[in-house]
Amino acid sequence: MFLVEFWKILLLSAPYLIFGLLVSGIINSFFQSKTIKKIIGKDRITDVFWASLLGVPIPLCSCSVIPTAVTLKKKGASNGATSSFLISAPESGVDSALLTYSVMDLPMVFFRVIATFFSAFTAGVLNIFFNKTKTEINEMEEKNCCSSKKLEEESIKKKSVFEKIRSGFSYSVNNLMDDIAFWLLFGLIIASLIV
Repeated sequence: MFLVEFWKILLLSAPYLIFGLLVSGIINSFFQSKTIKKIIGKDRITDVFWASLLGVPIPLCSCSVIPTAVTLKKKGASNGATSSFLISAPESGVDSALLTYSVMDLPMVFFRVIATFFSAFTAGVLNIFFNKTKTEINEMEEKNCCSSKKLEEESIKKKSVFEKIRSGFSYSVNNLMDDIAFWLLFGLIIASLIV
């Protein structure tokens, strides 16, 4: 019984996880770390604002947002901005806005988008104020940055579009899956036990 439920949940979540891995690969291949750090890399309220706003229109569900947020974090996004993105992306999006419109009409779509933005923004700001230790560690790592980051940035600039897509796919399958596999498996097991 457990294995049947595990398989069902795995099949249900797989397409969304694959979509999230593909989006993560695109972010990793097409966006340089310095660009992400510039927009959402510091624990500032403006960075949380931009991360909350960025997540609202992106059609990522709760499964596909996880690999995307992990990639943003690896590329230099701050803790507050990552939290905001993690909350705003699955709560809203073009697909869910259209579904809300078809069921509840236009005013509810507006209220849903506003509520999504403010809940994500609030969580990000609270993360800034209550999560100081990890931010200091990230700033120390940034100061001690090695030359491999610079090589990565240069390689992104020199690659063709096809090479970037291929390297993004390779990053998603090889590197990112290693990072999230344990917790993903843990979540699937817990969900199967609950069912």
